Amino acid sequence: MVTAGRTARSAGGASADVPSSTENVNAEWLTAVLDGGTVTDIRTERIAEDTGFSALLYRLRLVGEGVPSSVIVKLPAQSEARGAMELLGGYQRELSFYRHVAGRAPIQTPHCLRRADGQGIGGLRLGA
Repeated sequence: MVTAGRTARSAGGASADVPSSTENVNAEWLTAVLDGGTVTDIRTERIAEDTGFSALLYRLRLVGEGVPSSVIVKLPAQSEARGAMELLGGYQRELSFYRHVAGRAPIQTPHCLRRADGQGIGGLRLGA
């Protein structure tokens, strides 16, 4: 689980503390990490509930000025699979892919707006 105190980083190096769950991903936090816009309301929807074992995926529909209409938040699983993913470095590998490979890959990939990582554990990824 991502804990408060971990840091979300953008490609430009800006950072903000990461909430521990989507319940704590509020308009104020999103405004801080989505450079240049103001989020006034959020509607959270769990997606891909029975398709993945290593992550929790949410679509956040945003209302505000200068913000995307929605973003995807990906958090580590709350199951036994999480321990295996951490042990094998799966979360960190995914974050490394978005950091070093996605922009040059010959396939379409989501744009990673923010990522959280630390101590070898991947955390939160916001993508549009």
